[in-house]
Order: sequence, then structure tokens, then C-alpha cells
Amino acid sequence: MQRRRRYLAALAAGATGLVAGCRGGDSDSEQTATPTPTSGSTGEEPWQQTTRLSPAADEADGFDRYGSALALDSDGTTALVGAPGDGTSDHLEIGAAYVFVREDGDWTRQTELTAPDRRGDERFGCSVALSADGTTALVGANGRPVNGVTSAGAAYVFSAAGRAWTRETELTAPDGEFQDHFGSSVALSADGTTALVGAPDVDGPDERQVGSAHVFTASDGDWTAETTLTGDMGPYAKFGTAVALSDDGATALVGAKGATVSGTYATGAAYVFAPDADGWRQQNELTADEGEGGDFFGNSVALSADGTTALVGAADTDERIGAAYVFTDAGERWSQLAKLADPNGDSDDQFGASVALPADGTTALVGAATDEDPNGRRGGATYVATDDGDGWTLTTKLDSAGGGEDDEFGTAVALDDEGTTALVGAPGAGGTDSVPEGHAYVFE
Repeated sequence: MQRRRRYLAALAAGATGLVAGCRGGDSDSEQTATPTPTSGSTGEEPWQQTTRLSPAADEADGFDRYGSALALDSDGTTALVGAPGDGTSDHLEIGAAYVFVREDGDWTRQTELTAPDRRGDERFGCSVALSADGTTALVGANGRPVNGVTSAGAAYVFSAAGRAWTRETELTAPDGEFQDHFGSSVALSADGTTALVGAPDVDGPDERQVGSAHVFTASDGDWTAETTLTGDMGPYAKFGTAVALSDDGATALVGAKGATVSGTYATGAAYVFAPDADGWRQQNELTADEGEGGDFFGNSVALSADGTTALVGAADTDERIGAAYVFTDAGERWSQLAKLADPNGDSDDQFGASVALPADGTTALVGAATDEDPNGRRGGATYVATDDGDGWTLTTKLDSAGGGEDDEFGTAVALDDEGTTALVGAPGAGGTDSVPEGHAYVFE
């Protein structure tokens, strides 16, 4: 009952778990991956819901927020599912993350990843990332206490050798402070040797919650803090709300959903960084052409493999109908290519709550986590858009087979490199007696 009260209080405050957008082991306990014959999609493209990834019956205890964060490897055969609300009878929101693998077309759970000494309110699994080959995982725990500092936050690197996963290291900010929430967002390069970690609640010298993002690099298994990325965006910019990396780790995209743009608070922005001889520097500030205060542009971000196409969510645009914007890089000068939006969208759909791109950047997956069509209030939906060379078009609307109210389907999304396997999180789905546990759905 205590967990239910906390969850309902969070909903009343608007804390829906949208991001974007918080113990290594080799447990092989069974966790369900349920094939479904129902398409779960509407539109022209032949997307079919093929599998549902769910907590094991003996582990789900309600409000785990399973599916709040997702990642896929390059070929769509390894999935990482965050459950930041996972807890025990004694502690809430400890968190966990689960690795699934697909072999011969069937998905099975491989292991559960957890923090070293599981404590309440760590939100381990609030953000997740995978290397291209699926053997390196990065998991954020934005409520983790560090050196006695509450909610300074941390992120953990895990590596796989066969079926066995090992916790390699804990990444923390060099100057972490109270409620920085380092680990709220994470990204990995394709080879798993460059990590980008957002800390959106870091205070500036004279301003609150300006935010920061931290670059780490690995050499021979040893991780080093390379640099801290920041910007001049005003108070409550929340720089680091969402992060993305190109495959080579040489282009970083950082969302700052509360950034002040042209003097207007919380319009939001996203910032492109790249390294040069003098270290990492900001290349560009991305903003919506018609951006307004309260849009929260930058609440979710994605990059193509080569780092030349960006997708940025603005889930609160137009009375929270939401939108997502496609940008392209033309020689260090980025330009807006398209605005993606549901022409039949309603207020509070939050289209753009989550976004994903495949390697070539010509398909976009956009979550609308509180869309009421077709599954009712806060049921959620996810949209596929494609670029056929003549422009971007919304082609398909995905929804979960058997979905219902408050599922929040589309809170998190992921795509493989080919753009042919999609993973969609619904952290409010499932469970009994109106106590959700969360699911993640595979579409192909």
C-alpha cells in the first residue's frame, strides 16, 4: 500500500517517469517473453507485435516501472530493460535492469543487473544503454548516494562473457553534490568505450539546476573521467535531461529541456558537442523554429550512427500534444529538416516523450506516452515516421495488444541499427488490482 500511495502521489505531481525521459549477477530465473499473434499496429507499414517482455511472476510486486528505460544492440538480438521502481517490502525504488537475448527467434531472459548494495530510492535502471554488440551495458541510478551525499547519482558499467555478466565499475561525477541526479540519462559509443552521463540537476555557480553531462572513456578496461560538458542556458535548464552519442563517440547530443531561448524560459534546446585538439567544444545549439516557452524541447534526443542526423522530442508543445524535430548536420551548421506531429493529436498526448533513430537516421520512432487513442486515458501510443527522400511522413501508429488505461505505452523506445526491430516500454501496464508492474513490447 505504501508503494501504491507513493506512485499515485507521483502521478498527481506530474512525475510520470517520462524521459525522455533511474548487482551484477548471473541469475537465470525465468522471466516471461510472451509472443502475441495480434499486430498491435495501424497504418501502412507491416509492423507486428511479436513479443512481450515482462517481469517474472515471482519478482513483480507492483510499481516496478518496468520498461521505463530501454536499449537494443545493433542487430536487435539483445535488449536491456530498466525497472527503476523495483523494490522490496522494506525499500522502495531500489531498481534493477534485465538483459534479454533472442536466439532462433525466441526471447529469453539472460540475467538481472543490480547495484552493489541495493538501497532504497536509488532508481537503478532509470536509464540504460548498450554497446553495438550487446556485451557492454551502462545503467544509471540517479538516486544513488555517493560518498554519503544523497542522490548525487551514479552509473554502472557491466560486461558480458557468454551468459555471465560482471559489474566492471561505478561512474560518478568528480564533484557530485546533493540531488545532482547524475545518471538520469546515459549513452554509449558502439564499441562501448565512451560513455556520456547526464546530471540535469547540478547547480551552477549562481543558478539552480543548470545541469551538466560527463564524458568517460575506457582503455584496457579502466574508465577515466574525460570532461564535463556544460552550457550557458540559465537556471533550471536541466542540461543533461537526455543524451545521445554517435557510434564513434565523437559527437554528443545533450538535451536541456528547461533552457531559456531568446529570453523565454523553458523553451528548451539541445546541444551538439564534438572533441577537437583542445578538448570537447559546443558546435551548435538546436532549437525548434517555432519554439515557445514551456515546450520543453530536448526532453528526449537521438542520433544516427554517423552523428549527422538528430531527433529531438518536445513533448509539451501545443498544450502537450507534443512534437519531435529532425535536424541534419551540414558542415558544423545544423538545420531543422522536419517537424513530426500527430495531425489528430490531442492535448496531453506528449508525442515526443521518447525518441529513437536507426543507424542511417531515415526512420524515427516517437513515443506518445499519454495518448488516449486507442486504449484510453494515459494508455499511450508510439509512432513510426520515415524519410523516403522527399520528406518525412508518419506511416504507422503502434499500440500494445491488450493495452489499457494508464499503461504509458511509449514512455521509452529503442530501435536496432536497421530500423526493423522496435522496443517500446509501458511501465504502467500489467499487474493486478490496478497495481501496474510494467512491460516492454517487441515489434518487427
